[in-house]
Amino acid sequence: MLTPLPTASAASSLGRDAVWYPHGVIRRATADDHPWITSVGGLVYRDLGDYAQVLPSWLGQPGVLAWVEVDERPVRRGFAILGFYLEDERRAVADLLAIGVDPTFQRRGIGQALLDHVITVAARVGPAHDIHELRLTVAHDNWVGQRLYGKRGFNFADVEPGRYAGGQRAMRMVRPLP
Repeated sequence: MLTPLPTASAASSLGRDAVWYPHGVIRRATADDHPWITSVGGLVYRDLGDYAQVLPSWLGQPGVLAWVEVDERPVRRGFAILGFYLEDERRAVADLLAIGVDPTFQRRGIGQALLDHVITVAARVGPAHDIHELRLTVAHDNWVGQRLYGKRGFNFADVEPGRYAGGQRAMRMVRPLP
């Protein structure tokens, strides 16, 4: 799934909010990225349900931010989606809704870099909105994801968020924000 960005120049496509790390660049996603995010998300989450339908609805919601990771060519390789919203109309939450890496580029630290970026953003935004933790939901059989999240300070919460459409038990993990 090598999909080059639709812009002529890598520099102009990155935007002023781009974050460089040793293996690539993480930049805010634009509407032009949404079909790619939906396609890759549908592929990497196919066992959990129809994320080709779910992701576009998330990307269109207020309070939802998305990023893509690109290499030097620039080719999109991964994405992350973070939602800020009110739960129970009183308490603001930060929720890592999705993180995915094109299978061609997995196991290269891209997911870790995207996760670190999301943690940084949530830590910056959180205090102004009385948000004290970042949470996520992971499938009970996603050992790779659970290990990655655990290494980044996430712990299992005593909450049963239900099941994915594919039948897997969903598990909540939370991480305190500084």
